[in-house]
Amino acid sequence: MEVQDVMIVVRSGVIAMSALILVALASCATTRSQMLTSSDRLERSAAAFAIETRDYFPDASEFADQVRAFRETVDRAGDREVLSEFEQLWNNYYALRDEVEHSDSQQAKVGFKPVTQAFREVVSDIKGYADSDPALYARGGFQHDQYYDP
Repeated sequence: MEVQDVMIVVRSGVIAMSALILVALASCATTRSQMLTSSDRLERSAAAFAIETRDYFPDASEFADQVRAFRETVDRAGDREVLSEFEQLWNNYYALRDEVEHSDSQQAKVGFKPVTQAFREVVSDIKGYADSDPALYARGGFQHDQYYDP
């Protein structure tokens, strides 16, 4: 094999590696962008629910505040921080959802649906994070839920 042939092989390898790196970077940017959109939607729906139900569900306001903090984390932090914040968000979402489900308020149940839909989008997007740990699913963190899993 001549030097020119070796150089062609090396150059081809470098081009292929560069393309893979660009695809990986684009994927990260897309995941973050999608999560920003989803978390913004969740923030708006959680805030609206908190305002509508402030007299009956005081925890809704705290949840809305936590969603705002989560969105800010998505905007400025790395994967691990986002995942850590999400675990707390997950627990508080389910606590609030249980409170709403066990209430006698049909209006609250209907009003909570946009929160659930937006939260479902966040759950879907969180799986795209590089540090997403499959062990979290095994521990019960965002694994199976009748509302989310088909």
